[in-house]
This record gives sequence, C-alpha cells and structure tokens, in this order.
Amino acid sequence: MLNQTFELRPIQPGDEAFMWDMLSASIFVPEGGEPRPSLDKLRTYPEITHYVEDWGHPHDFGYIAVATSTGMPIGAVWLRQFDAAHAGYGYVNDDTPEVCTLAVQPDWRGARVGTALMQAILAYADAHYGTVSLSCDPRNSALQLYQRHGFRKVGESGTSDTLLRTR
Repeated sequence: MLNQTFELRPIQPGDEAFMWDMLSASIFVPEGGEPRPSLDKLRTYPEITHYVEDWGHPHDFGYIAVATSTGMPIGAVWLRQFDAAHAGYGYVNDDTPEVCTLAVQPDWRGARVGTALMQAILAYADAHYGTVSLSCDPRNSALQLYQRHGFRKVGESGTSDTLLRTR
C-alpha cells in the first residue's frame, strides 16, 4: 500500500461488526490445517465470543486503523481484562489484560499498520497496567512482531503459547 496513509482511533460503539471480522481474521490456520470457521460458526464458541461480546466494560480498550483516503477500517487491536472464571487463551492473572486480537486487512499488510496498532495498544497498556499478555501459535509469523515488542513465553494453552510483556 505505497503512499497510503492511515489513522488510529479508539474503538467506539458500533465497531463490533468490524471487531468480529478482525477476530476471525486473527485466528491462525496452519498450512494444510482445518479451514478457518465461518463467522457464524465462530459466534457459537463461548471461548471465542467473550473476546467481543458485551464490549464496553471499564477495562475494555482498543484501536481501529482507518484508511485516511476512504475512512474505511483496515485493522484493529484490543485488550480486555479477564478473571480466572472467564479466562482467555492468553490469560495470566486477574490483573493482566489480554491483547485479544491484532489483525490487518490483507491489502494493508506490510504497510506497518500492525506495528502501529501494537505500539498504540502497548502505550495504553503501559500507562494503565504493569503487564499485558496474549496467545500466539508458535508457527504464526506474528510471533516475531510480539517478540520484537518484548513479549516472552510464560506458558501454553492448547496449541498456542501464552506470552507476557512487562512494562
């Protein structure tokens, strides 16, 4: 996307449909693996739905990347704080929010949108929390981005690693 620019803005009411799209896009599917579930199917998995449903709690925060030329959303990142009874895949403890999703539309990959989103959410996390976590399949190329930003493996959940970043 040479010569294309974008802006980041906080997630707002009404962004949930795009958040669902980005949540779906963020699900890692290894080469030769099962296909990504449809959005309708994804909405039936309680372990997934809590990443978007009922958005707007006090510890919910994220950003949408928007193409400046069109105003269309092109990427998103957000975090939520879970407790042990409602843990996400990257859950570490009740005081550590989890980066639930970081995804960028295919046409915008390689344009540093993901890096900008990650830097913005980490700046927010650093200002409000001491730590932030996420989960990532070790075969996912996004792992390099997370490691460059200080995330380190602290556990495993299913086929994914639980990663933690300390301010």
